[in-house]
Amino acid sequence: MRVIQGYWARSSDVATRTVDGETLLVPIRRDPKAKVSILSLNGAGGFLWQRLGSPATAEQLARELSAEFEVSLAAASADVHAFLAELRAAGLIAEAA
Repeated sequence: MRVIQGYWARSSDVATRTVDGETLLVPIRRDPKAKVSILSLNGAGGFLWQRLGSPATAEQLARELSAEFEVSLAAASADVHAFLAELRAAGLIAEAA
């Protein structure tokens, strides 16, 4: 598992919509030739995305995810680190100051 350190928050270059309980992320691309993808988040992903409206560490997010979805802290931590790594690679989150 790749460990994500520091505080993270949503990028300002992402539009978010919730449709029928599903969270959709649409990256805002400045380059008209750039590929645009719409990402759909499950319940846990939507919960984490909402939480990333304010800066948080992976550890904070894992504790909150564990409590909200009644999963072990180890499972929540693994999921959070994978989720943050994917969002970071896609440019959807940024390190917060």
